[in-house]
Amino acid sequence: MLEGGILMRIPDYRNVHGIKGLNQWTTKTNRVDKAHKDEFEKELEDSIHKRRSEAKAKKKEKIKRKNLAIIYEDQKLSEMQQETGQLFSECDKNLKSETDLDLDEGTKNNSSKFSSWS
Repeated sequence: MLEGGILMRIPDYRNVHGIKGLNQWTTKTNRVDKAHKDEFEKELEDSIHKRRSEAKAKKKEKIKRKNLAIIYEDQKLSEMQQETGQLFSECDKNLKSETDLDLDEGTKNNSSKFSSWS
């Protein structure tokens, strides 16, 4: 192009200085973005770990409660078995004493029958 007899050359790349400036900021931005991403990943990992540990603690507490309930039921069952055992032993004693009394009374009343056999 000729402008007033002076030859002017238009550069092929305009705003070359702006691009260089952007390149410097781009690398900084990438480093900042990476730092933010790493920080977010760490926070996410921590929150996941926290949730898992809380869930694990809840599970342990549930198991502990179940075990305590089972132990309590076993104790109640053993107490009931002891009580029934005592009741059965008392019933056996009463039946034995009643049977012994009946046998004693039977031999007294039937003593004449058995004396003739001898």
